[in-house]
Amino acid sequence: MTAGVPGIDARGPTPDARPADCPPAHLPPAHLPTCPSAHLPICRLPIGRMLETSCFPGDEKDCSDAILMNRTALVFCISHPSMRRIPLHPLVDYWGRPGPLDWSAVFGRSAPLVVEIGFGRGEHLVRWAQASPDRNVVGIEVAWASIQRTLRRIHHAGVTNVRILYANAEWALYYLWPRASVERIVSLFPDPWPKARHVHHRLFSRRFFLRAHRVLQEGGVLLLATDDPGFVEWSLSERPTPGFRSHVETYRGELRFGTKYEMKWYQAGRTFFVVEFRKTEPLDVPEPEWPPAMRIYHFAEPLDPSRWQGPDQWSDGDVVVVFKEFVWDPARRVGLWKTVIREDTIVQNLWIEVRWVGDRWRLLPSDGCKFLPTYGLQKALDVLAESLMASGERRTASSE
Repeated sequence: MTAGVPGIDARGPTPDARPADCPPAHLPPAHLPTCPSAHLPICRLPIGRMLETSCFPGDEKDCSDAILMNRTALVFCISHPSMRRIPLHPLVDYWGRPGPLDWSAVFGRSAPLVVEIGFGRGEHLVRWAQASPDRNVVGIEVAWASIQRTLRRIHHAGVTNVRILYANAEWALYYLWPRASVERIVSLFPDPWPKARHVHHRLFSRRFFLRAHRVLQEGGVLLLATDDPGFVEWSLSERPTPGFRSHVETYRGELRFGTKYEMKWYQAGRTFFVVEFRKTEPLDVPEPEWPPAMRIYHFAEPLDPSRWQGPDQWSDGDVVVVFKEFVWDPARRVGLWKTVIREDTIVQNLWIEVRWVGDRWRLLPSDGCKFLPTYGLQKALDVLAESLMASGERRTASSE
């Protein structure tokens, strides 16, 4: 074991098992035949062999498996022939639930919580769970292709103490964890977004620090590993003081975490930085605000939604609601608004419907849509209700 996150073997990850007729993944590209249209390794397979997709088009550069690709077809070799379907149970369904999650219920047990932000291919996340069976390990990721690979890795490893959030990390830390509930948060080689015009994309902003401070236990650790000295300097300048104490360590010529980018920069001979931010003094970080209850509308008298002439968008500070299009089905008496809501660090895309039920119209998020009951969604419903009533004769409406 080495310094860094406990339980990480310095030798790096164990290579995935792969079919015998696939070339080894560690060979440099020059040793493999290539497809002239794609310049990517070809995996030669017996004719008629059934293949499964192991990552998605558009993510080929991050796929560790040998692949066969041309301009019209994309075929992937899977690491294990039995992987016809990837179990999804590690994914956490947090949609439609206001307030922090009950993590003991999510895992089915009470144990210290640790979090990895942006786990990529999931090597470190799974090894961390294997080395820490007494911990509940949560990974947060925004790339579905990475989540798919990691779900497969979790299945192969047989670990049961891992859960995955498909979410923006800064938002998830603030809204989905209660105060002082997390022991450790790690972010290994996140994108440093070095250009000044991209600074708003960076993790470890002051707002991120405040949200991490809120969920960390007293003495809890927020850990950053990177090869970018400018990102280290910027992160240290964003750190709230008091609130966090920092310690910077450098290393070179070894692998501590075994992630894709650590191995890439290790081969390039780069120096690595590990910055430990330890929670010390308390800070006054407010609790997140959720609407007390989602108001949906019932219109007591008939009206004609097909005549709706509502606004294209509504905004209030950092909250923006855009109504992209309206679809009306006169036979079924259902209208649908394609709605985009941007607030805080998230964007919601959903349909809001007005539907004739019994003797009245109902306005609410459409069945089957994944949504978070936020302030922005409530304002979208309020704006639509007001514009519906104003589009014809004013009607009486009630909310619940």
